[in-house]
Amino acid sequence: MSVVDIKRSSRKKKGKFKFRLDGESQIWTLPYLQHLDRKHLAKLRWAALQVVDKKGRQKKNISPHTVIKIAQLQREILECYCPGLYDSLSDEELKFLMEAWNEASSAKLGESSPSST
Repeated sequence: MSVVDIKRSSRKKKGKFKFRLDGESQIWTLPYLQHLDRKHLAKLRWAALQVVDKKGRQKKNISPHTVIKIAQLQREILECYCPGLYDSLSDEELKFLMEAWNEASSAKLGESSPSST
């Protein structure tokens, strides 16, 4: 019988999005979106399908139920990686954080990882 060895990736080597709130010294970190755990990735994919059409444009009629589910997902992810942060943010700060995190994660998608050899 033949056995195939599957190389394990190390989550520790994955890059992180680092940020701090204006006027505070604490540095918070989030994994780039593509490095979230499978549960959160699956939920994010669902959320993306609800708000973006096949051409990548934002849908015009997003149901209130979907908006609530996406807000709950944002809270769930932030509480998982940055406990206590969600409740300390204003709506404007949360929006800015989500946009900056998404932008930083998108920039990393096109970059190649360092060679392991």
